[in-house]
Amino acid sequence: MDKFWGGFFDMSHFKSDTHLRSFFEDALKLSYGNRIDIKDDTYARVICTTHTLSEVMDMISIVHHNVCIDRTIQNIYDFDIDDGEVGFCTMGEERDIFLYLFLSKENLHKLATDYKLKRL
Repeated sequence: MDKFWGGFFDMSHFKSDTHLRSFFEDALKLSYGNRIDIKDDTYARVICTTHTLSEVMDMISIVHHNVCIDRTIQNIYDFDIDDGEVGFCTMGEERDIFLYLFLSKENLHKLATDYKLKRL
């Protein structure tokens, strides 16, 4: 069954910013690392030096592009990649902000189970 799953979890059941922020706060607690990128003048993603993690966590909203992904599912060539990712992008702003929280596969699936996320 997993061979037909792309690794993405359905985030559409979050109906309030408060509920979504709780999810991200729990993801942050379970994460082993994070990265914040910003879109530059060439539309490339570069490491963000203008916003703190706390500021970016305050931007979390259901109106943004929010993701929860098991990256190991797409890793058919066994690249050294992060196990799981919870993240968001502000989408549509002049300088879009991207947040990536990196979790072990075990912690990602624990989080998905705790929040009753379904596979897409």
